[in-house]
Amino acid sequence: MLNVAVVDDEHWALEEMKEYLSSCEGIGSIQLYDDPLEGLAAIKREPPDVVFIDIYMPQISGLMFAEEMLAYCPGTATVFVTAFDNHALQAYELNVEDYILKPVAPQRLQRTVERVRQRRIGRNKLAAEAVKQKDRVDVQCFGKLNLYGTAGPVKWKVLKTKELFAYLWTNRECRVENIMDDVFPGMEDTKARAYIHTCVYQLRQLLKRNGLDGRVRIKSLREKYILTAEHMSSDMLEFQQLAKRAVDMGSLFLLRQAVNLYKEEVLTDIQSVWVYRLREHYRLIGGLVMERLVEELLNQGDILVATDYALEYLNKEPYDEGALWLVVRCYKRGGNRVKADTVFKQFCKRQGSLELVRMPSL
Repeated sequence: MLNVAVVDDEHWALEEMKEYLSSCEGIGSIQLYDDPLEGLAAIKREPPDVVFIDIYMPQISGLMFAEEMLAYCPGTATVFVTAFDNHALQAYELNVEDYILKPVAPQRLQRTVERVRQRRIGRNKLAAEAVKQKDRVDVQCFGKLNLYGTAGPVKWKVLKTKELFAYLWTNRECRVENIMDDVFPGMEDTKARAYIHTCVYQLRQLLKRNGLDGRVRIKSLREKYILTAEHMSSDMLEFQQLAKRAVDMGSLFLLRQAVNLYKEEVLTDIQSVWVYRLREHYRLIGGLVMERLVEELLNQGDILVATDYALEYLNKEPYDEGALWLVVRCYKRGGNRVKADTVFKQFCKRQGSLELVRMPSL
């Protein structure tokens, strides 16, 4: 879905573009700005996927607007919408996606939207491929654990070696007694210590075979094992850092990025008590990010998009009361009390409990 901004000093033109864009496939949120300076400031804060700009506006021309915007938002596509064709050459020198003449024809606008969407898909594929080709260690923790390095994905022959790496990666400095309790629970001490020693040896050899021993090191110090890493990337660490910034700043752009990172539980191929605790930790962070995102969208009046995110959250966490109230709040803000009541009753039925007898007013 493309998030769109429209900048035009004429109110009727903004409303017309909103109507036409709403009927186009692949459109997400639509932000309208009749004050170009206000629009420029907002777009710099929260870059959309594409901006439709009029050329002749007070305070700042569309050409100057686009030039300054692209300096801050290089990933945002620009489309000029104007009644005059004498600036087409200057526009294309700015590497704009398209140049549409007024009056705007809906079919013409749909073609432009589709072109922008396809180009963005192509760029995203290239970017994803470039990331895969980077010569660096990459630890994927959401979903199944995967370790990537110069030799490609690591093949784990022993599951306990894989789990030990996950444990060391998430904790970095681990006491032997904690490893015994969490990774080898119920095992006699002498046997557990020997198993840990064997797994560490196997892990070091595995890293060496995959060309990672220079950047991932496991040291033993008295009754501890310490994992250190250089140039290490990880979706789990990236999410944690991004989530904190997003919630602190209330940035829609960062909140969306954080939500997109957290699509699966962590370490789904490892079934241990310590992993369940880790999942709960990230589940709480993910819920906080989603709640803040929905709140910011509702504050901006973007009720439909907020509702979609809230429903995604409830589908992921069907027994979470926080997710329920988020959906109910969105439906009520949109004036749809019937759907709010339906979702509430479905939740109570899933719970198999009559504790939630009445739905409070939100």
